[in-house]
Formats: sequence, C-alpha cells, structure tokens
Amino acid sequence: MLRPAVQSNTRMTSARPLPRPRRQRAHRAKPSSVNLPSWSVSSRHCFLVLMFLISQVILFTSSMFQVQRIYVAGTETLTSDQVLRQSGLKNGQYLWKQQPGEVANRVAGLRNVASANVAFILPGQVNITVHERQPVYQVASNTPNPTWFAVDEHGLVLRKLKGTSNQYPRLKLEESIEVGKRLHPALIATCSQACGLIEQEFPASIWYYTMDQRGNLSFRTFSRQYPVDVQLGSLENLDYKLKVLRALMNSVMQQQQVAGIDLRFSTPVVRLLHPPKPPETPAPHPT
Repeated sequence: MLRPAVQSNTRMTSARPLPRPRRQRAHRAKPSSVNLPSWSVSSRHCFLVLMFLISQVILFTSSMFQVQRIYVAGTETLTSDQVLRQSGLKNGQYLWKQQPGEVANRVAGLRNVASANVAFILPGQVNITVHERQPVYQVASNTPNPTWFAVDEHGLVLRKLKGTSNQYPRLKLEESIEVGKRLHPALIATCSQACGLIEQEFPASIWYYTMDQRGNLSFRTFSRQYPVDVQLGSLENLDYKLKVLRALMNSVMQQQQVAGIDLRFSTPVVRLLHPPKPPETPAPHPT
C-alpha cells in the first residue's frame, strides 16, 4: 500500500553574513614620560626670574630714567634758575627716585608761586609749569616818601616795586610793609569792596587810598590838576556819603577850588584851596 507524499511547508529564511574573524591589533608602545628631577625645574624658574630682575635693573638704571632735560614755563617775575634750585632736580638723577607731586610742592614753596605742575616724560624729560601769584594792590606805609610793594588777593606782600603803576589801586596803611609779610585778609576784602564802589561813583582818577588802624578810609584825587583829600571815615553808610560827595562835586567844586572834603560828620566840611580873606576892620579913629 502506497503512502501519500508529504509536502514540507518549511520557508526559506534569508542568509545571515558570517561574522568576520577578529584580528588582533598590533600593540603600540606608549611613549614613556620623562620625569625631570624637581631640583632641575626649580632652578630653571629661578634662572628666569633672575634674568627678569637683571633686565629690570638694567632698564631702570639706563639713561631713559635719568634726568636729561628740564623745561620751566609760566615764570613772570621769577627766573628759571630760581625754579630749578627750588625743585631740587639735577641732571643725572633717576626719575623713579622722585615724585612729581613732591617736586611741585617744593616749587610752590617760593613766595611768588601760587601753584606748580610737574610732569615726567620719558626719556629723561621734566616739565615744570609755574603759576605765579598775581598782585591786586600796591601797598605802602603812610609816610611822606613811601615805598610801594605788590600784594596779592590774600594779603601776601610779594615784592618791592620800582615806582608805581596805574594798573593796580594804591593803598597806604599805618603799619610797616616788608616783603613776605601777610596783611589781614579782612583788610584786603574790605578795601576791595569799598574801592570798587568808590571808583564806580567817583569819576575822577584816584591817586591812592589811605586806611588807618581804626578802619577810617580816605583817598586823594585831583581837581583842576590840584590834589583833593576826601575823608570818608568808617565804611558805614558809604553809599550815602558817595551821593553827598557827588552833589558837592556838582556844586562847590565847579565854582571854587577845593583842597579837601570831610564826610566823617553829619554835615560835610569843605576846605577851600584859597579861602577868601576876612574883611579888614577899619582902624578906630583917635578921639
């Protein structure tokens, strides 16, 4: 008896690639690090630091940091030699041993110097700019033959003047004046305010002012080329006194030659240059 043929239902699966055999890579030897001894590294650092310090010493001791040229600017009454001596700088000195501020303070120690600026410019140049004190008054002692001195706004007597100038007001004081003396600042401020008002109201030229120790102010002017002394007294009610003075100028001084005007009292006193002579009284007849 024949058996029926059996059909297989087995499906064909996709062929998988065979795994590649692993090849053994050649072993590469790692470079071995060279370990230097610690004393060798530290000595190298010390050598570099030493070379840096030596280069700095050579640089700072070179002519670049030495004083080679000094320029002085701004002087009016002072000379460059006076400023150089006061600064203490000399050619060949090292700039790094000096401070610009200290040099400026030394220069400002001169009596006629208000302030100074100092600048160091490489290589080896020093610039000194001086700002001198400026006079605002000519001051002298109240004597017949006065010697005039220049005084700044702070009352410092700067120097002796050769004669006088119309550039600054003249002020006579009842005290000795000498170079280097410092007048009271309130005195200068008071005179500055009073003289400003007087010069605005009084059109004639004023030769000089005088202030005594009690604060009484007077001045000398000219009328018809003759001197006229005006006594103002204290500075109280100065505006009113100047108005009275203007009225007298427009009346009395236009008619007669005046030698002096005294405004220290409630009623002004006018002193004439040529006062009229009193009438002569006739001689009595003999009886």
